[in-house]
Amino acid sequence: MTEETKRIIDVVLAVVAMVGAALGFLKAVHEWQVSQKWKRAEHLDGLIERFESEPWLRLGCVLLDWTFRTIKHDGKTSTITNADLLLALRRHVEDGVGRFDGNQALVRDCLDAMLGFLSRIETALGSGLIDDEPTRKHFEYWIRKMVTMDSHPVLSDDPDHSAIVAALKGRSPAQMMAAYVTAYGDTTSFRRLCRRLGVPFPELDQLAADQD
Repeated sequence: MTEETKRIIDVVLAVVAMVGAALGFLKAVHEWQVSQKWKRAEHLDGLIERFESEPWLRLGCVLLDWTFRTIKHDGKTSTITNADLLLALRRHVEDGVGRFDGNQALVRDCLDAMLGFLSRIETALGSGLIDDEPTRKHFEYWIRKMVTMDSHPVLSDDPDHSAIVAALKGRSPAQMMAAYVTAYGDTTSFRRLCRRLGVPFPELDQLAADQD
């Protein structure tokens, strides 16, 4: 074997070794990406499990989805009406409310729990712990129900119509929810979450702009 042939073989072996190392690196990167994807999916599964099992959050979903519903909570049976939810959106200072009667306090506890949970969702999205698309598939419906309040219109034949009209003071239910988020939630976080998941909330954007 000549020296030239040896040099060619050495070059070929070096190239083969480099290609093998590159393939090994790409395989390691792929396996890391797959493991990270599984970790993000597991983290989202944990959040979904909490969302579906925690009593305050489950009840909050029921209240947002129904205009009138009889529920069992804390060993008691209660009927939550459209007026209960809309009147619960009043704010202590701005709307001059001293107390919340009947089921209104229960509604507020549920809404506060949902705002706190959704803030955690937004934080997890922002830090890359969960992915946008699977998060959107599971939570978009409930966020949209909250921001539009489309299950809670102001109906003229509502037995509590006068009280609702007085409480809204010319505002729509969606505007009342925006004011509630501003008063009791993390407005910046909630706006980021809505934008990230593609849920328009113009009422909250307008409130934020007015305060800037």
